[in-house]
Amino acid sequence: MQLTTQPHDLPPVPATRSTPRISFRTTHAQVFTIDLIIGLVIMTLAIIGLTLYTTSKPAPLRADAEGVSVLMSEGAPSDWNLTNVTTPGFLTNGRLNTSKVSLFESLTYVEQQRLLAIRSDFRIRFRNATDTFSLCSTCGTEPPQDTSDILPIRRYVFYNGTLATMDVLVWR
Repeated sequence: MQLTTQPHDLPPVPATRSTPRISFRTTHAQVFTIDLIIGLVIMTLAIIGLTLYTTSKPAPLRADAEGVSVLMSEGAPSDWNLTNVTTPGFLTNGRLNTSKVSLFESLTYVEQQRLLAIRSDFRIRFRNATDTFSLCSTCGTEPPQDTSDILPIRRYVFYNGTLATMDVLVWR
């Protein structure tokens, strides 16, 4: 082994390749960590954006939609009629009562809104698997074509021993 002298009377340094080098391994790990952080930031932003998008319906619209869901009860009183109704409901013993639907349908749209305690516009339709019956043809009003804030709600009911749906649309 050869020794070289350096100026200023420092001890000799061996002439070998012991100077540190940046290895590929350390830079690869650093790149992987940066990639991981960037990926996590992108995924977090995507999840936050999706959550905000799916819950972007205005709070009053959601509250009114929940107000319409009171129809999936017996109402108050449970044997209500046009003179004593405080809360309308379409069910009797867990099944759709068509006479209650007809009573609600005979009310004006303004009276229907007042009894449901909502300010939004709404539309109610009943359907079975084959679309062979039509109830509540005047429950609510038809939605305009240019409305972008429509909140659909679907509830399932029993009608004449078969499963049917009550579709409710609420919009402003």
